[in-house]
Amino acid sequence: MSRFKRLCLVLIATVLMGGCSTFRNVVYTQDERRTEQPAFFMDRRGDLYPSGDVYVSKWGVLGHRFKEANLEAHFRRQARRQSPDWQQLLRSTGVQATGNFESDWNSVQNVLVRRAAETFKHEGAGDVLLVVHGFNNGFSKANEWLDPFQDHIRHAHPGTHVVRMYWDGLSNRTGIGIWGEAQYNGPHVGQSLRRILNQLDSGTRLRIFTHSSGAYVVVNALGNGGASFQDFSDRRWSEQIRTRAGQTEGEYAIPTRIADLRVAMLVPAQPTTAFDRFTQNKQQGEGLAGVIPTLLILGTSAQDSATTKHFVGCDKFGVTCMATQPKSACSEVRTALERPGQRAPVVIVDFPRPSGGDRHKHGVTAYMKDTQEWGRLIGKLLGPAGGEGTSAHAGSVPICS
Repeated sequence: MSRFKRLCLVLIATVLMGGCSTFRNVVYTQDERRTEQPAFFMDRRGDLYPSGDVYVSKWGVLGHRFKEANLEAHFRRQARRQSPDWQQLLRSTGVQATGNFESDWNSVQNVLVRRAAETFKHEGAGDVLLVVHGFNNGFSKANEWLDPFQDHIRHAHPGTHVVRMYWDGLSNRTGIGIWGEAQYNGPHVGQSLRRILNQLDSGTRLRIFTHSSGAYVVVNALGNGGASFQDFSDRRWSEQIRTRAGQTEGEYAIPTRIADLRVAMLVPAQPTTAFDRFTQNKQQGEGLAGVIPTLLILGTSAQDSATTKHFVGCDKFGVTCMATQPKSACSEVRTALERPGQRAPVVIVDFPRPSGGDRHKHGVTAYMKDTQEWGRLIGKLLGPAGGEGTSAHAGSVPICS
């Protein structure tokens, strides 16, 4: 590649990743929150939306400064005016107003956390599968793959109870210019997800599937994800985020009660070192700051169009190399999660170069077309212990064995 072409690609990537385009927060409408699917919805700070009987004004949330584009700021304004929407929120959650907004808002969120945890309950003995989308996905766009994904799960693994998590990864038509801010939202949302996971029954057979940047939401839910963000040392991160990162007590504590946990991350848009803060002082077997899944499956592709930054490289403008470098991902993640006498349960499913093209489309439905690899990934996530469900081989090559 010529120097001129490379320079052009770098300039394009700067626009793609650097925030040089307009974007907006994702606001979930009343009709969207009336979905019949088991689901819950979070804003950019990790606060939960109320059920569909409460109206949330899209422009009421978006029509203020970006840092205030969240539910708490919106309803604070509604509470000052004692608007019908605020009164309906209180009625819907059964919260008696005290006149102190912070106290009332916390009470509302506590009710919504319990309700979100209820979506994980189901009849039967099947797995519970939490599905987390990536950035630049509003409700409709996320459902373009969530619906066929769930249909596939129903067919391939009947009895699996699927719960959808919708979060604010920002949006615009192209995805250009929103990556950095979408990354900023991930730890807020992930740490708040702990509140729900900590409500689940300890016997829950929990499975989690993430796509793209949904990975760093879940990493921050399961443990200290600060390794991807320079330990949250940048001044833009609040002290609250830094404190919660490795928290072991309270409502934001790392969720350690679930003993049967498998996680599959399809083209995870994060560095290979994302799990580096999960274990500390490993020689002494102390300092655990994250949940080590029973099985962690990484679906990788060296040709993925998004995480390779369209030829610029996975290590530029927000590192995403866990998606594109299977051998490094295996080595780094396994080293990060190993404990004395225990080998980290990490496997790789490496997806092939697409026929007739250099780049693999980034969407979930494109990966579902690689039927052999896709079946292997889902089999590892939802299959029985042992056999194909936990094989450490991707194709015929033991990438992470």
